[in-house]
Amino acid sequence: MKQDFIETQVVKINNTLEPNVWDNENLINEDVREVLLENAKFFIEFLKLDSKTKVKDVTLTGSLANYNWTKHSDLDVHIVIDFNQFIDNHELLKEYFNTKKGYWKERYDINVKGYDVEVYVQDFNEEHHSTGVYSLLRDKWITRPQKRYIKIDNNDVEQKASFYKKIIDDLNVNDPYLLKKIEAIKNNLKKLRNVGLMNTGEFSVENLAFKLLRHDGYLEKLVKLAKKHKENLLSLESIDLV
Repeated sequence: MKQDFIETQVVKINNTLEPNVWDNENLINEDVREVLLENAKFFIEFLKLDSKTKVKDVTLTGSLANYNWTKHSDLDVHIVIDFNQFIDNHELLKEYFNTKKGYWKERYDINVKGYDVEVYVQDFNEEHHSTGVYSLLRDKWITRPQKRYIKIDNNDVEQKASFYKKIIDDLNVNDPYLLKKIEAIKNNLKKLRNVGLMNTGEFSVENLAFKLLRHDGYLEKLVKLAKKHKENLLSLESIDLV
């Protein structure tokens, strides 16, 4: 499964965009566009944002807006909002949006043309590294993808991912410092991915290692460990009264 993921999700370059999603290389399928915009609208309502909130754009990005799509791909829908219209603490705002996204995923299992839909709130001022970005609102390309045949060292990707897998596998739900350790791991993974994206782009070893960790369930494992740890802290065993 690990090697299959690397070969299909990371290396494979298709001759066309996904034909179930795109009518041609210039235009997305209208039914897909409409349902993804409905997803975005529903998610905005789920966030309970002020009615005056201005949405700059709703975009489709990631491998399904590119030639490296596979059966493992997601429909990555980004709701682009200027965070400055809310509060100065953008990190707190991002944490709120990500938390709501987690609740959304737990509540709804949305699938379009055989692909999971991933909705993300993106700051308008945030630098976004992607070679394919399509505006669902304006129905046109912002960044048109190009076919690029890139040689990737699968061993480097696997080794870098394995380093973090070992750390995550060794975590103990009863460790009193677990939450701090999880936060440190998440921060390191974020820095790892950002460095790769800035230096080499979405096909960097660092970004692909991050994708491999996500695909193999290690990011979800961190979330579940933190949840279980908090449940243990807030619980107390009952005493049998005879």
